[in-house]
Amino acid sequence: MSESVLQPSPLDSARFGRRVYRAALRTIDAPALADELRRQRVDTLILRVPAEAVGGVATLHEVGLHPIVADTHVEYEVSLDMAAIAPSSIALCEVAAGDSEALRAVARSVFDGYSSHYNANPLLPAAAIADGYADWAARFSHAPQTPTWFVKSRGEIAGFSCCRVDGDQARGVLNGILPAARGAGHYRAMLHAMLERFRAANLRTFVIATQVHNIAVQRVWAEAGLRLKHAENTIHVNCDFGGLSA
Repeated sequence: MSESVLQPSPLDSARFGRRVYRAALRTIDAPALADELRRQRVDTLILRVPAEAVGGVATLHEVGLHPIVADTHVEYEVSLDMAAIAPSSIALCEVAAGDSEALRAVARSVFDGYSSHYNANPLLPAAAIADGYADWAARFSHAPQTPTWFVKSRGEIAGFSCCRVDGDQARGVLNGILPAARGAGHYRAMLHAMLERFRAANLRTFVIATQVHNIAVQRVWAEAGLRLKHAENTIHVNCDFGGLSA
C-alpha cells in the first residue's frame, strides 16, 4: 500500500483500550494489509468489504492474521416521492443542546443487549459496547446537518433517531425504540414520521442500514417502499505482531 487506507478510530481506541483502526476495501491484498497493520501497530482492525468479496478474507490466514467475520451490513434506499408514507401517531421532537445526557441514556437503553459486530470480538469488553452507541448518539445532537430527535408518544419519550443530511439525501444513522415501548408500532410510526419530514424538506432519497439479522426493521422498511441496495461484511482482525510473516 503506497498510501495507507487505514484510519485510526480514537473513540473506539479509548473505549476498548486498544489501538483500533478502520478501513473499507473493495478487495483484500493480504500481504500489503499485513504490512500496513504492522507499520501502524494496529491492535484491532475493523474492516468493511463488499459481501461478494468475502472470499478474500481467507487469504488473511496466509499471512498470519486471524479474521473474524463479525456481521453482514445491509443498506436500503427509497426515493422519497415513491415512499409509502402513512400518517404517524408519534412526534419527532428536536433534541436540545442541554439534552445530551438524556439522549445518551435513551440510546444506551435502546442498544443494551443489541448484537452488533463488536460483540463478535472476544477482546472487546461487552460492557463498553452500549456506551459506544450512547456516545455516538450524543455527538449527533450538535450540528444542523445531523437532525436528532426524541421519539415521543403521548408526550413520553419512546425512543430516538439520529440522521444525517448530505445534499438531497437523508440517511438514518442511529435510531431505535426503548424496550418498554416496543410492540406498539412505534418503530414503524417513527420511520414514517422521518420519511414525511424529509419529503417535506424536498430531499430526494432516504438511506438506512442495519445488521442482516435485524429482520423486524427490514420488514418495516420494505413495507414503506425501501429496497435493498448494498450488502457488505464487517471483519475484525486482532493483530499478533509476533505471528505475522516477516
